[in-house]
Amino acid sequence: ATWAIVSKLLEPGKDPLWHDTENLIHEIKNSKVKHEIGSHSYSHIIYNEQDAREDINKAKEMHERHILNFKSFIFPRNSEEDLSFWKKYSHLNSIMLMLQQ
Repeated sequence: ATWAIVSKLLEPGKDPLWHDTENLIHEIKNSKVKHEIGSHSYSHIIYNEQDAREDINKAKEMHERHILNFKSFIFPRNSEEDLSFWKKYSHLNSIMLMLQQ
């Protein structure tokens, strides 16, 4: 199964709405059953090209910091808008690649 997380959940913080206080992501990652933990963005914003670049880079950085693969990407609010600039991120698969076809 693939789980898609908002990467900001991985940052420690005081706001329980923006932090995985229950360590659910760690439990999924270390489960006996293998799961992919994909990205649902860093901060769940609606994308334009500039915001998308910054947000995806932050999401990728957080995934790498927590030793999580960064292969699948689910658009925030399932809103892919203009796909022309997504080709720069062809290393991401799943929904994004299906949408580009």
